[in-house]
Amino acid sequence: MWLVKSRLFSVAVIFAAAGFFASMYLEYRHIQKAFTEHSYSVSEGVVSDFIPMPPKGHGTESFVVNGVHFEYGSGWGSTTFNSEWNKGFIHNGVEARITYVGTEIIKVEVK
Repeated sequence: MWLVKSRLFSVAVIFAAAGFFASMYLEYRHIQKAFTEHSYSVSEGVVSDFIPMPPKGHGTESFVVNGVHFEYGSGWGSTTFNSEWNKGFIHNGVEARITYVGTEIIKVEVK
């Protein structure tokens, strides 16, 4: 009986992994299409109201550039900007140019 459960679990894990990678690929294609069609927005200015990821890493980081509020999580499994990619580039007072589609940050440039 345990062999049947083990195989069912293995099949479920394979389907979950395939779904995970498919969603990442679809997100990637959506962003590529936005770049190709120039259907993205840009906010440029000084970063303010930066709120870093909590010490234990469960939560969101956020900031404002030129009146536009940005918020993102740890981004595990995301192809867009997230706290793992920040590495201190985004902080209060830094000049930044943020390219985004909807709520997804797709490019960050800082001075």
